[in-house]
Amino acid sequence: MIQLRFAAGLGTYNLNVSPDTVSIFKGMGTHYVHLQLQVGIPEIGEDAGQLLCLETTLYAPRDTGPRVPLASANVSVPFQPTGEIRPETLQYLITLNCWPLNSTALVTYA
Repeated sequence: MIQLRFAAGLGTYNLNVSPDTVSIFKGMGTHYVHLQLQVGIPEIGEDAGQLLCLETTLYAPRDTGPRVPLASANVSVPFQPTGEIRPETLQYLITLNCWPLNSTALVTYA
């Protein structure tokens, strides 16, 4: 679980990806990674607004150096200030020319 902590009054947001929601699909000349992100939103005041914007990047590990960014995805999560858990779907489009791993290795990493 990942926690996003903000200034006082805005609370702590929890992010979690269940391993059984991660899938890899093939398209014409591409692959895409599909996963479901669970966003836990705390009870907060009206000051916090009603939209959480997440910018995410999918990375691949490398044995010989730093991790490699594969793709990015953005999602806007609307919410109520009373607190809730919202499922959000992310899709990362990966073209074949930047695919350094086989599908099994990527799923193992995720």
